[in-house]
Amino acid sequence: MSRPGTSFALAVASAVLTPVLLVIEFLALFVLGRAIYGPEYSLLAKALSVGLIVAIGLLALALPALAVVSAIRARRASTTESGRASGLATAAVVIGAIVGVAVVGAQVYLALLGTGVCGLDGC
Repeated sequence: MSRPGTSFALAVASAVLTPVLLVIEFLALFVLGRAIYGPEYSLLAKALSVGLIVAIGLLALALPALAVVSAIRARRASTTESGRASGLATAAVVIGAIVGVAVVGAQVYLALLGTGVCGLDGC
């Protein structure tokens, strides 16, 4: 995608959808936590539970990463065409980077929460 408007729309979509995915991942951690830590569940059920939680986390991280990559390409294409960078592409890079940093922070907290280092009241 080398169009700044499309990159900006992708960045805004990642800013809207990523918090929803993080809430879903948080709820999945608690719901599937019983299968992960329960002795009555098989190793396959535990592995599938962890795999589902990790897949949701990777999807939440992929959205802002795709937005940043798309915006960088659009910014580079608009710079070569007109001599200056597009404002929408620059905004998309900034939005995607902020959302990406927030997702990484949330993933670290969820990993610490899942391992028992942190609780709901903090670390």
